[in-house]
Amino acid sequence: MNTLPEELQSFLREGGIGWTSAYEVTARSWSSSKRAFRICLDDGQLAKARLLLAGGSAERLATLLEVGGASRRCSRILVARGRCLLEEWVDGEPLAATTPRTVLVACGQALADIHTTPIRNGGLASAADFSGFERLRSDLLSLSARGWLTGREAATLESIAEAIVPPPEPMGLVHLDYCRDNLVLHAERGPVCIDNETVRVGPFALDLARTVTRWPLDGDSARHFIAGYLSGGGPADPAHLDYWTLVADAWSAALRIHHGHMAIEPHIVALRRRLGGVNGAS
Repeated sequence: MNTLPEELQSFLREGGIGWTSAYEVTARSWSSSKRAFRICLDDGQLAKARLLLAGGSAERLATLLEVGGASRRCSRILVARGRCLLEEWVDGEPLAATTPRTVLVACGQALADIHTTPIRNGGLASAADFSGFERLRSDLLSLSARGWLTGREAATLESIAEAIVPPPEPMGLVHLDYCRDNLVLHAERGPVCIDNETVRVGPFALDLARTVTRWPLDGDSARHFIAGYLSGGGPADPAHLDYWTLVADAWSAALRIHHGHMAIEPHIVALRRRLGGVNGAS
């Protein structure tokens, strides 16, 4: 049994919520200030108490997730204030490392449900303002400046991307960390995402690409997942995944380097694979 941080204790007390025990279930994170606990409430029910990264993020998250497909496909938030939230404990089975086709299809449909969730502040964002290219250029420059890519590698990757930039991407509710590690299979609801701090408004295709690279999915597994996504009405066009996975790998690598995260190499390897082979950075 663990002791809840005082910030979470105050949050629960002020909400009139009693608990009898707490066990820390924090996943490895680049920020030590993000913590999660499985708690047993006074009535015997299990719940999860979280400390998020930024103040005010709990209310924002609760607003985004309380309607539509997101309310079914993400763990439900019970109470939120500042950077503290209390959410349901989802009783489900973790996904196997080798995920069956039917489960991959269901997971794709679940991501489509999230993407088609209406945004509470007046509908989906405009489809006219995001291609991701400037983001990609900035991330490649950062990777080059920090020695993870050579200047020539970064310039070549930029040229490759520039040649296949798709039309601006529609935007709406995205997850940005939708992957096997964050999903469980609920007996009635199917796939449910249990770590949703990264949910925000963003480009659908980047989110789909981020899932493909973060899971990771390739070959038949990617085809099954995307088939489920499209059958569920997902708005991202997989025809442009070649471009968006490049954007996702560069963004993920740059973000992880910025935050001192260890798992950078897979994204660098994927970027270098675009150049026709894996070679050393200089």
